[in-house]
Amino acid sequence: MKKLLNYGLIACLMAAFVFAGCKKDDDDENAETVNTLPKKVTKIVETTEYIFDETIETSIYNYYFDENGRLTKDEYFRNGELKEIVTYQYTENSIKYDDVTCNVEKGRISQLAYDEDETTVKFNYSADGYLASYLYIYEYKGETYSSEMKYTYENGNVVELENKGEDYIVKYSYGQTLNNLNVDLFYIYEDLMPFTGYFGKRVKNLPSSMVGMSVEDGKTEVDKTTTFTYIYDGEYLTKIEESQDDGDKTTYEIFY
Repeated sequence: MKKLLNYGLIACLMAAFVFAGCKKDDDDENAETVNTLPKKVTKIVETTEYIFDETIETSIYNYYFDENGRLTKDEYFRNGELKEIVTYQYTENSIKYDDVTCNVEKGRISQLAYDEDETTVKFNYSADGYLASYLYIYEYKGETYSSEMKYTYENGNVVELENKGEDYIVKYSYGQTLNNLNVDLFYIYEDLMPFTGYFGKRVKNLPSSMVGMSVEDGKTEVDKTTTFTYIYDGEYLTKIEESQDDGDKTTYEIFY
């Protein structure tokens, strides 16, 4: 199963997960409410090409959704070979898949825990309903390790994601692409898509770019830049092309 690897964490932790606390900008109150389009997303195909040991590897995830925009199943293929199938079970207060249990409160995920180890992720929300932060907690041999991620919003969009313990930030830029499908696509970039619709109030737009930066002695150094191209059929988004400056490429094909 695809793990909850956040873009910022991949760059600075090289593994694991995360999330907690939000800076609210006055402009948030002026954020527009985006009405979702009527046609429903039924499937998203995520294809990634990357170089491993000087050869090109391909991974494909097929995500299947019900009429309410909930993920029901995903399939993982590597170099054309089916590796794993994961199904999702929903109740009013929980989501379960593999060895993971998510607690749901008021329609939002409050905590995620692995059944077979000591990993927990706790999610926190701002007063106006946005995902504010999350705290990743891992216990190993009597020691507890944690990492906190914090979101900053302006005009209804995330503009910064900060890893408070690792001196790493991700900055987001936006064009005019609306996040207006029944499936909330924003977290597709952080590999949190399995929990579509369960992270509170959705952001207004989809980003045009993300820049990951290390911070040391008050100075920032760019670690990775990711850019996005959006392709439409009429008013409906049908494909997203993601390019990273290290040469990795990912596409998301959207089916209705």
